[in-house]
Amino acid sequence: MPQNLYQAAWIFLIYAFLGWCSEVAFAAVNKGKFVNRGFLNGPVCPIYGFGMLIVVTALWGLKGNLILLFLGSAALTTALEFVTGFVLEKFFHDKWWDYSDMPFNIKGYICLKFTVLWGLAATFIVGAVHRFVYMLIVKMPAVPGIILLSVFAAAFITDFVITVTELAKMPKKLGALLEAEKALRAISDKIGENISDTTIAAKEKGSEIAVENKPKINELKAEYEKKKQEFSAAFEKRNFVHRRIVKAFPNLKNGRYSAVYERAVALKKKATNWKKQ
Repeated sequence: MPQNLYQAAWIFLIYAFLGWCSEVAFAAVNKGKFVNRGFLNGPVCPIYGFGMLIVVTALWGLKGNLILLFLGSAALTTALEFVTGFVLEKFFHDKWWDYSDMPFNIKGYICLKFTVLWGLAATFIVGAVHRFVYMLIVKMPAVPGIILLSVFAAAFITDFVITVTELAKMPKKLGALLEAEKALRAISDKIGENISDTTIAAKEKGSEIAVENKPKINELKAEYEKKKQEFSAAFEKRNFVHRRIVKAFPNLKNGRYSAVYERAVALKKKATNWKKQ
């Protein structure tokens, strides 16, 4: 369908943007709030752009046969989703989406439900939408079109490089967080044990025991506060890219950032209760 690289680039960008819009709308319905569901920071989902570029290029001649168009669209988009999921997991050591709990899935990358949905969506776009998209591209004045395309392409490439670079750093930062949390929990357990032992001993032998053990408990609390500050510093080192990716793709193993933070908040509440004792 695209006659040259210029048209192909525009088709990719337009459908990458429309795909991002659909993902945001889907997340808004399910979660009741805005979530940037794209792999990149900008308003694009590359997999949608590549998917529709492949479909309109390979299957435009089938637009008069809806059954073959549907079957071809479902096959191509599902193959792309499988390859993309596999490559992302191998490269980043994380599964970005997981259909393992859905029937008729293959390794969690693809499943029958979404194969049908992608096939129907692509069939609808080829049959009813793409002619208008193509007309828009063809009728766009050449010079403004090239300038706009160059700006969007530069922004896309820059975004891609920044995102991939930051994602490569996530495992190391997660390791630092987990180590800090482990230290926090160890001190938390020590404080709890000392308070418990002191309370039981004071009940049995008198308040002198509580007075004797108080310096030790205070020392542990001070150590806890120090480790808590180290943990907070490690957590705050997450940048915008890391925070956005964790929210957009909760199935990521690196999504443990959020779980670690929630446990840290619970530990902080414990510390507040200890101060009252």
